[in-house]
Amino acid sequence: MRGKWLLLLLLVPGLVWAAPSARHFEKLKSMLAAEAKGGEIKKLEQPGPADVTIVGAAIEHAYPGTGVLRVLVDRSDVSYGKNGDKTFADFVRGMKWLDSPPPVDDFVRLLNDAQYDGIVALEAVSPLRKTANGLELRFEHLVPGPGNPTPTTWELVIPKKGDLVLKRVK
Repeated sequence: MRGKWLLLLLLVPGLVWAAPSARHFEKLKSMLAAEAKGGEIKKLEQPGPADVTIVGAAIEHAYPGTGVLRVLVDRSDVSYGKNGDKTFADFVRGMKWLDSPPPVDDFVRLLNDAQYDGIVALEAVSPLRKTANGLELRFEHLVPGPGNPTPTTWELVIPKKGDLVLKRVK
């Protein structure tokens, strides 16, 4: 019976199968189209921690720190992050990390790709903490500027429900 369904699907006109990352790349590409002004938009795809694929789109020759969008894509072809189908907080809850946090380096890497398109220098300044509110992390965000980058400290909370909360500490 399985073979018959496969054959039937292959014969359906207009049905096109695309690699899971293709749909997400096309969405990101369309989001960058106006900024690209006709320039080429390249596909970025790489494996990430927690069995996700990091899919991105980047405008070739864009000014540093611009023209890049990324999402995390899980094995079910759902994307997560500020440009995804669901939020990074949804991803964290789906991974059950509120109960059993991952290594902090993996978490920060995924946070950077999901929320900052992988272009911001982030460094954890505390371990991930389980609290009554959910999962919390303090991290430094290096802001480029004249001379040395200036670090700002942020507190991130992934609550049991709703989107993540970011608060600048200093």
